[in-house]
Amino acid sequence: MNVTYANQKAWKEVESFLPKKYHYTEDYHPEEETWNWRGNRVHLDTFRNKKAKAKIIMFHGVGTNGRQISMIIGGPLALDGYDTIAVDMPTYGVTQVGKGQNISYDDWVQCGSDLIDRELAKDDRPIFLYGLSAGGMETYHVAAKNKKVKGIIGMTFLDQRSKDVQMTTTSNWF
Repeated sequence: MNVTYANQKAWKEVESFLPKKYHYTEDYHPEEETWNWRGNRVHLDTFRNKKAKAKIIMFHGVGTNGRQISMIIGGPLALDGYDTIAVDMPTYGVTQVGKGQNISYDDWVQCGSDLIDRELAKDDRPIFLYGLSAGGMETYHVAAKNKKVKGIIGMTFLDQRSKDVQMTTTSNWF
């Protein structure tokens, strides 16, 4: 079963708090793509633009998802002429985790790196990463792993490998 944001209400509630220029309409909205990554159905909100000179892959933080990043920055960047891809990392948004898989932060980094390779296989346009909160730290780790990234824009670098960060950014330590 392919799960999408079409019937999900949470993002629409968030959208209601945003200025009208950020609201999706019939003519202004991302396309929803699904990517089979290691047995997971990874959801991508995309504003594809084959004429764009660069692609921007966006990573959300803990407690958010790709749709929220798509609303806040993906759509506006697309209006500025960029090809944008907002990822629902496994266990977030409407991405479906494969049965029996335990996803870790390292999997997020590998997923991001593999997505870069996937996008570069389509064409050779430069790829930049944008990340918010824990996604900011992810941009750094993905770029360090995959040397094909042209630049990163990271907003708040939370290193989830640190016990102090783990204990203060979760409501359930277990």
